[in-house]
Amino acid sequence: MASDPVSASPTTSYPPSSSILAKSLRMNLASSAIRIRFFIPTNYNEKSRFVARPRVRALNCSGAWSWIIIPAMASVKGFIAGLEERGFGVFSGFLTFTGIAVLRAVLEGALENARILTVQASEWQSLLFVFLHLYMFFAASYLGITVFLSLFARERIARVARAVLSFFWIILLPPLVDALFFGGGMKLTYLPEVKEVWMTALAYFNPFSQIRITPGMRAETYLVLLGSIIYITIKTRNILRALAGALVIYAYMLFVLGSFPAFIAWACHTDFQAIFKTGGLLLLDTQKYGLVNLLLSTVMAGIAIGMWKPAALKAVFVMTRPKKLPFYIVMALVGFGVGNTLFSFAYPRLWANPFDWFAVLGMLLAVLFAYWSSTILNDLLDLPVDRANGKITPLTAGLLNEGEARALAAGLAVAGGFWAISLGWPSFLIYAVMLFLGFVYSAPPLRLKALPLVATFNLAACALFASYLGFSLFAKEKAITVFPGELAAAFLLGITCSFTLKDKTDVEGDRQGGIRTLFVLFGTRAGTWITSTLAGLSFVAMPLILGVPAALSVGVPAAALLFWLGMAKRYREGLMWLLTLAYALGVAWFYYPKLRSRAPSPDILYFGELMQGEQYYRQKRYDLSLNHYLRAIDYSDDPTNYTRAAKAAGESRRFDLAEALHKRCEENFPTYTQGYTLHARLAYSLGKPDEIAAISRRAFELGCYNPELLKFLGLARLWRGEGSEAVRLFLAAAQSGSHEGLFLAYLTSREMGQPSLSYRDRAQRLRADPDEAYPYFVYYLFKKGEVEKAKAVNRELLFLNPTSEMGLAFQGIIR
Repeated sequence: MASDPVSASPTTSYPPSSSILAKSLRMNLASSAIRIRFFIPTNYNEKSRFVARPRVRALNCSGAWSWIIIPAMASVKGFIAGLEERGFGVFSGFLTFTGIAVLRAVLEGALENARILTVQASEWQSLLFVFLHLYMFFAASYLGITVFLSLFARERIARVARAVLSFFWIILLPPLVDALFFGGGMKLTYLPEVKEVWMTALAYFNPFSQIRITPGMRAETYLVLLGSIIYITIKTRNILRALAGALVIYAYMLFVLGSFPAFIAWACHTDFQAIFKTGGLLLLDTQKYGLVNLLLSTVMAGIAIGMWKPAALKAVFVMTRPKKLPFYIVMALVGFGVGNTLFSFAYPRLWANPFDWFAVLGMLLAVLFAYWSSTILNDLLDLPVDRANGKITPLTAGLLNEGEARALAAGLAVAGGFWAISLGWPSFLIYAVMLFLGFVYSAPPLRLKALPLVATFNLAACALFASYLGFSLFAKEKAITVFPGELAAAFLLGITCSFTLKDKTDVEGDRQGGIRTLFVLFGTRAGTWITSTLAGLSFVAMPLILGVPAALSVGVPAAALLFWLGMAKRYREGLMWLLTLAYALGVAWFYYPKLRSRAPSPDILYFGELMQGEQYYRQKRYDLSLNHYLRAIDYSDDPTNYTRAAKAAGESRRFDLAEALHKRCEENFPTYTQGYTLHARLAYSLGKPDEIAAISRRAFELGCYNPELLKFLGLARLWRGEGSEAVRLFLAAAQSGSHEGLFLAYLTSREMGQPSLSYRDRAQRLRADPDEAYPYFVYYLFKKGEVEKAKAVNRELLFLNPTSEMGLAFQGIIR
């Protein structure tokens, strides 16, 4: 047996680690310190025996620690190998990831700032936050860490992905650590400014630094980086490579995941809030954050798939009928163009927000993923026939096996669904219909492709819903209702008839597969005449359906050319698409003026007024916003329209109108909780504590509970001089989720001569918004005539938030 493990042959085995250490303790005297040389083993079996590699990199370690490090490293290596070799499928991994991500969202909602299970008060926003914004954030985190670990550790990405997923529960730590050790209730947020990003990067590992990162988030980051260093070190036996990998992962987590929104604002030379809070095609900031994280997840998923199996990317990009894809993309853009024509008046400053362009990208990617998913599914179900006929598809070419094709089709469908839901619930519903139509086209029991004309009608419906998807960016829930009916009819007729020509290329395969096309039913010669005639007539009929007979000057020549191409022995798909595109542009030239000049329907007018009111309100042009909201009420008696109009009226200093709108809302919709809260806010600003008490009493009697109402009820008690009762109500509001109540409890107790600094400290620790507390107290003191006290409280507000709009406004008023 060789005396030196490092120079041993690959087949040489050794006694347990204690014997190795005993033999390794032959002195290697270097600079007066006793050092031993050891290797990181590649195998650590049940008998604790190592098997050395031919070339092993030696590491130096203090002799006192070597007794611990060698078996520990071997145990960790064996443990990681076990995780990497775990046998579970993609679906099981997806469910595990989803379960952990949703549990994290639940814990964050219950233990952190929101203090409610749903995180957001609005159910729709809560759905977006949990299953889009936060879910995609963790997807981007998981995929990015997996990719970088695979690159630096030189390990197959599938093995790395399994190991990382086994430790993914680490994301549960931030809300748990914050709650158990620091009281919870903290606000987990992005870094809003680029300069703050650099400051945070430098101070992240200083436990005493005051940065926006919570203690739980720091603990999570430390564990991820430590785990990355251990993993890469074990895989490569190179500590410098491990440190470089950890540094890259840290940069990705901080500068990309945690700060990407800030860099977008910086690149657009505008304020963070101006991008995320001012509306546009995407009204909610949750949608915008979700889109950013979704874009990162999509990019990292593409890189991961390319590292896992490059052939899968080739299958998607090259072998999924790319010549037909532009047709569906163009149909989506047509719907988008129609929406822009009919609804652009409803979106002031359209395209000023970069997320308007993000929305267009999301729409196109949703269509793209739906097309790819449906095409791969079609190839999977047609595989026996395609093999018999020698047709080249990703499956027959060997780029994908059947299991991989199923996983890829499902993954693309889910990815498209995420892009669609980021655009809004109506867009997601339209996307779901598109996906369903693609499924029933190929899959039993319906398998519509087997029925003549029904198959092409199904494809026409898919194309029409692609247009609806583009249209929904503007029309939202009215997308199908207000889409021009003549345009939908023209699409259905033209595509149903002209798409029959495509079946000429695979008559024998269709016959063997039991697909009854017109060519199979009537033979190639008769089928050619029938399909060419149908296609030509559809090109003539579409201008008439659209009500633009002048477009026949384009339609008739195009129909003749289409008939000639259809009758040719060889089907030229590329020429067909070019002719169709030229024909569509020609007809659009005549139809566009008619579309632009048409009188808008009541539905379009209502939606337009509502959207204009929303956009102007977010831009703080309240008079214009009020006018549009009042017009929207004329079209639709909806409670949100009343509260929107009342808020705009209050901001415009038209308090009588605002109060009248709130009362009408409460009469017509007595269980609408938000209406009572906003009414109480207005009553306080008007100095009517009795009115606040009456509003709160009505709301509580009807079961309309809101912690904000407790806060305003406390302010009413304060106004009446009932300080102790006010403090009790403020604390109850804070306990229920309105953390600003702690600031008010502190200010009230101080006013009573019994200051409790713990309330203020807890409010700051919970990152409560001082703008939702201090201005109310300043206003209360100012109305009491205690101007100096009001000035002092306002200075405290500006100390806590130097950019407070209310604080700066009060400073000008009470100077």
